Amino acid sequence: MNSLRKKRLSLLLLMLLLLSGCYGGIENGSVVDGTDTSEKEISISWWGDEIRNEYTQELLDQYEQLHPGIRFLPVPLGKEDYGEYLAVTAAAGECPDIMLMDDEFLETYAGNGTLADCRNLFMENSKETGFFLDSEIWELGKKEGIQAGIPVSLTMPVLYCRPGKLEEAGVELKKDMDWEDLAQASRSFQKKTGGPGIVWGHESSELLVSWMEQNDAPLFEEGRINLNQDSKNKLTSFFSLCGELMKSGGMTPPENPEPEEITQETEKEEKEGAFYLGDAEDHRISKEDDDIEVLPLPGGQPKADLFFALSAALTQDEKKAAADFLIWLLDDEYAVERAGLERGIPASEKARRLLEESEKLPAADKSLLQLYRQTQERTPGFEKEPEKRKDIDRIYQEVIYKLYQGSCSPGRAADVFYQDVQELFTEQEATDESIGKAG
Repeated sequence: MNSLRKKRLSLLLLMLLLLSGCYGGIENGSVVDGTDTSEKEISISWWGDEIRNEYTQELLDQYEQLHPGIRFLPVPLGKEDYGEYLAVTAAAGECPDIMLMDDEFLETYAGNGTLADCRNLFMENSKETGFFLDSEIWELGKKEGIQAGIPVSLTMPVLYCRPGKLEEAGVELKKDMDWEDLAQASRSFQKKTGGPGIVWGHESSELLVSWMEQNDAPLFEEGRINLNQDSKNKLTSFFSLCGELMKSGGMTPPENPEPEEITQETEKEEKEGAFYLGDAEDHRISKEDDDIEVLPLPGGQPKADLFFALSAALTQDEKKAAADFLIWLLDDEYAVERAGLERGIPASEKARRLLEESEKLPAADKSLLQLYRQTQERTPGFEKEPEKRKDIDRIYQEVIYKLYQGSCSPGRAADVFYQDVQELFTEQEATDESIGKAG
């Protein structure tokens, strides 16, 4: 174990000791003249940069002022350290009362008794507070048969377009593009400028997922993989399109998924592209560029981005106190405006409305909210991440790189992707069945 990792783990263990001593939702105080003077301490952990840390701490301070009986014990960390921190504290049964989670974290801790089932708790509070999330959005936080996460924010795949560059190149920008329009605009842009039309590192299968959705062959349905013979034909068409665009320079090529096998690669001059694939997380960076317009990715659907989860170790009263705070954090006008879109598109309809009507929200942020609303009006629904999404992404990376290298045809790429993903879930079903029999 290297020294840096030792230092990290030492820090995490120190935090664990602090938690075990005073963070676990402990009530301090006594009864004086028939009055309960106890103070509820709520530990809350999150990851993020200085911007997130600053406004989150400000909101914690504000809530403490509004509720003198509440005191927060914050644990802000970087994303890499956060994963180790959750693993250490969960293993010791001393995780924070409130934890920020993404889909991968939620999947990891939902089935091992770490997280509380929150749905009924929040539904009960909603009668008093008016807190409301669409039932489909609630479903995004459901794991292992429980409501493991309270959806905080949503993200959606978008295209960050440079309309000025397209105009200079004499390429028409259609507002309601489908994949055929996008491919044609990318080809034209490359021929006129020599730069790529679509800039994408292929780090995930997002491009494929959106393409399949638009072509009526969704890769996922209800959080499960959805592959059949028609899927294989559509996969072949997708890889044919990508192969053609990458070969002509109309789309940036993928990185080698196993770079350690590369000895040396010559650096190439990067030229500006026309369309950059991103999501709501990239939106903060895009706002700094005046020549950026946000467009929907054809076939792209919103999906959950962040969640809050509660520790299963909390008493009912402690859960109620934590839930009251989260409802305020996600729905209160001051809290919503202070966070803005930093965490992503708010999962709460009330919060989205508040931001759309807010004079404090930048125009670029309002355009993203409007784009989300238009996308939902056109194709209602959300993409529910399946298990093993990262494994699917890995398979996609390997296949698309081989296609780019010319070591397989589009048809062969489709076959390999189809077979490898099918095997992935066949193994999972066999494991689940074995566990079920053992139980």
